Amino acid sequence: MRTEPRPDVVVLDLMMPVMSGWEVLEEVDADTSLRLMPIVVASAMAAPTASPGRRGGVRMSLPKPLDVDLLLSALVELAAPAS
Repeated sequence: MRTEPRPDVVVLDLMMPVMSGWEVLEEVDADTSLRLMPIVVASAMAAPTASPGRRGGVRMSLPKPLDVDLLLSALVELAAPAS
């Protein structure tokens, strides 16, 4: 997430090997250069609520199994340049 070019949006699962999604969100919260990067949490477990500037810039939480149309809509909305 720190390398260039930076992603426009991150889709993050909370249940991952090595480093959990919760740990990733803590790391993002601690890094001011990443804190506002839009994140969509996709998980079968309880996910953080959308809150810009908190929880690593989580903008949306989607339940699994993912609704592909909803995911694509979220990605388009969040990746769109600010007008």
